[in-house]
Amino acid sequence: MNFRSKNHVVIVGGTGFIGQALCTYFAEQNTPVSIISRQLPKYPIKGVTQLSYEKAFKTEGVFENAVVINLAGASITGYLWTHRYKDTLLNSRVHTTRKLVDHFKTLKQPPQCLINASAVGIYDVTPGHDFLAKVCQAWEAQAQKAEALDIPTYRLRLGIVLGLEGGLLKLFYSFFKLGLGFYPGPGTQGFSWIALEDVCRSIDFLIQKSPPSGAFTLTAPNPTNMNDFTKLFAQTYDFKRRMAIPEKLLRAFVGETADAMCRGVHVYPNELLSLGYEFKCPTLDQALGGRSSEM
Repeated sequence: MNFRSKNHVVIVGGTGFIGQALCTYFAEQNTPVSIISRQLPKYPIKGVTQLSYEKAFKTEGVFENAVVINLAGASITGYLWTHRYKDTLLNSRVHTTRKLVDHFKTLKQPPQCLINASAVGIYDVTPGHDFLAKVCQAWEAQAQKAEALDIPTYRLRLGIVLGLEGGLLKLFYSFFKLGLGFYPGPGTQGFSWIALEDVCRSIDFLIQKSPPSGAFTLTAPNPTNMNDFTKLFAQTYDFKRRMAIPEKLLRAFVGETADAMCRGVHVYPNELLSLGYEFKCPTLDQALGGRSSEM
């Protein structure tokens, strides 16, 4: 393929939940798409070029004139936050982003823009519970170095992404289906969310709008709390059983990993709204409603 195509989209870490959705979204628009990952998907998406990290950084023209979307990073959930895994969470994001920006310095033509993932966890700086905030701060700091190369850089502070294909929605469905429906912690913790479809559409919106570099909160305009989310989730999919799991009990089993479940913030997508973005799923009911038959 012609890597130097002006509309070429390169997704770094493109094999995960969000990355695969973006691949499909842009491929369906006949946009040239390449994914770069350490583990390439077993079932490739038609029209999507797959590259290993080693090949991508050695192949001429991959990043030139491209829209580069950086999602690379080890999974926040599904693993215990041991000291070793916390290092993995941090380094998988910071080192990859640093290598990416350093590579940009060698290009004859810079990327069209860098769209770098982050998370709303950056807003939770409670002492003793601010590990995710520190990870996001370090991650964004590396991405911002691209601005010094005159590359428009958009830092996406993602809320909890809801989609059938993976993430929290799929995890909760599995537990609730087994009669193990629960909500973690007090239930009053903030739950700032965004539908997977709106993640794809809002990223495309930023590409088309080309605003100045900055941070963009990617959440729906109607945040809720964990208790209300699980209550509506159970109603939507006709599950009856729901129980609270105290934070102390969670910590006894999963340690500091409980922070990812028992803490949350209420944030709003002010930057997107000010640019005129219209959400496809602005309410939680719209993001969840009528989808149980698809699970």
